[in-house]
Amino acid sequence: MAELEKKCKLLEETIKSKNPNSIGMLIQAAKAEPNEDLQHNSKRELQAKVDRITFEMEFQEKEFEKKLRTMR
Repeated sequence: MAELEKKCKLLEETIKSKNPNSIGMLIQAAKAEPNEDLQHNSKRELQAKVDRITFEMEFQEKEFEKKLRTMR
């Protein structure tokens, strides 16, 4: 559970960062290592949070690309 919380925190920091080229950090944070000791409910909640944050990051990246194309 601590590992997923750490990944969530890393994804949140990635979203908040001003660097739009942080896909490498997202990939690193999203890598899942199997851990059988996690409780299923907590794991599902944290995974849902990771998925939501990943979706938000992708959306923000697309918006950035649109703005960049407009500026060019």
